[in-house]
Amino acid sequence: IGVAETVLATTARPHAWDRVNTVDIELIAGSISASSEANVLNFANAALLGTEIIQFVDVTSLGGNEYRLSTLLRGRKGTDDQVATHAAGEFFVLLTETALARLSTSVDEIGQGFVYKGVTFGRSLQSTLQRYFENSALGLKPYMVNHVSASRNGGGDITATWIRSSRVGH
Repeated sequence: IGVAETVLATTARPHAWDRVNTVDIELIAGSISASSEANVLNFANAALLGTEIIQFVDVTSLGGNEYRLSTLLRGRKGTDDQVATHAAGEFFVLLTETALARLSTSVDEIGQGFVYKGVTFGRSLQSTLQRYFENSALGLKPYMVNHVSASRNGGGDITATWIRSSRVGH
């Protein structure tokens, strides 16, 4: 886990490799390392930065516990609407597929609020701040489509094409 030392700039193409923008992270705990583009495409080096899930290939040590992340995939797992929301000081949490879990709730709980405590290493339940969470059913909504294009034929008809983004499979 860590904190963003710089602001990750927005991107117009969240589903393509971002080879321009970088973000500097100060780690509070844990470690990070570089990976290949192929591994990143298979969900390696995924992290929650603020409210956007990013993935990164390159890690450059800046000394101490500070690192610069680059060669990024942005807006992962349906967070493409969050690419322009970054600020210095936001949290950075490295994600793994085995460490992620979806809260099991019923349809009746959509729109209802609950209070949770996320207790981490070295903390007690009593010393952990509670957080309010309202289930908005975001996980049931489809991801945004990408690679949208349109063409017009000689008769004036418009044909639109896109690549769907799915929560399951491809």
